[in-house]
Amino acid sequence: MSVETNNNNYNHQDQRIPFYSIEGTHYECSFKLGQLIAQRIRERIKKESNDLQPLFNFIKTDVGSKYFNSYTATIQDEYPWYYDELKGLSDGSEVSLEQILVLNYKNELKAAKDIYDEQEKDERGRSSCSTVLINRLDNYEQLLSIAHNEDEADSNWNTSYILKATVRSSVYKINGKEELRESPNERFIALGYAGQLAGNGFGANHHGFVFTYNGLYPKIPRIKNCLSRQLLNRLVLTVENEQQLDQILKTQLTAYGFNLNVGQFRCSDDILEKYLLSYEIGPSNENEKTNQCNINYILNEKQVEDTRIIMKHKDILSSSFSLNYYCHFNHYIHLQTVPEEDKPLSSSKMRAKRASEFGDIKISNQALQLLGDEKYKSEHPIYRRASTGQTNTVTLCTALIDFTTSMLYVYDDNPGLKTSSPFFEFDLNSL
Repeated sequence: MSVETNNNNYNHQDQRIPFYSIEGTHYECSFKLGQLIAQRIRERIKKESNDLQPLFNFIKTDVGSKYFNSYTATIQDEYPWYYDELKGLSDGSEVSLEQILVLNYKNELKAAKDIYDEQEKDERGRSSCSTVLINRLDNYEQLLSIAHNEDEADSNWNTSYILKATVRSSVYKINGKEELRESPNERFIALGYAGQLAGNGFGANHHGFVFTYNGLYPKIPRIKNCLSRQLLNRLVLTVENEQQLDQILKTQLTAYGFNLNVGQFRCSDDILEKYLLSYEIGPSNENEKTNQCNINYILNEKQVEDTRIIMKHKDILSSSFSLNYYCHFNHYIHLQTVPEEDKPLSSSKMRAKRASEFGDIKISNQALQLLGDEKYKSEHPIYRRASTGQTNTVTLCTALIDFTTSMLYVYDDNPGLKTSSPFFEFDLNSL
């Protein structure tokens, strides 16, 4: 087992999912990371060549270049420090910047190409994560936790990593303007995929926020003045408070959809201040200035009647709530105006069906048992193995965040097995 020790030289690289601790500017951190994972990036591109090579070709077409150039221009104009991170990954790994950018626009480019080709889509190439959120009172003691299966294409089995980054602020001149902007100082831990910026699986920052993501798949990606999902997820790692989070999710236009689950490990001891949030986000039409957004509150019995929580998020007009626990997969559930989705992920509906059969989730161990469930392994089990299911998706790892102890636990095997134990533990208070 590897336990993070606040030693910046501690990089446990012999694990399937290695841990790296890096400090520097945005460019310096990504350059160092690029050097560390260069072989993993090349291995990923090789293994995913059937999916990626068509995208590398697509951005050379008139249609594909519009998406590619628009997403790149938005990053350069609005968040040049993240463009620095992308360039650092490229320079450090010696993988072309164009290929790095395609990896970070992969969802959007795939959807756009499928429309362009008028292809019928299937589930291959679509990640299929599962999340369980628990907020319960037991004899006046609060249980607050999030458990998350990180599912991806089997080509990513040996290409993911866990990154702890301390990023120093820098001053940037915005493209075409005299305006100077300062990037944020950051400290975070997050799962990442080779060639992509960290943040789209699970992570936490030094402001006390924890995040897990599930992919959602609108049929039509937005093109203009928006960030790819990957870049927006990276931006979310900077949030300092719930109001800022709402503002980002509502007004920073996204090209694609996702489900974001949120908790806080640094907050008041007042039970009314400790709750969980689950957002569904979808892209708007090209002429609209806000994203489609729903917020689902996961509340315990004591919190349900208190209006203060909802008033904090009054700018998010579409809302719902779940009592004691909640499960989310890869299809829209609550968003009032649901974006037209790709061919529905039958695996998502099957996992939701299995969760409903499982019954109430009362403790973290039950959440792990659900995430380790393989009942429908010939079709679409919740816990995915390369040898089971009908897609090329596998469960890379499972994360458990215990808000009582502020601990992050990561499992690289089925977490529901009695013999299973986390291979990685991290005290979030050390951020």
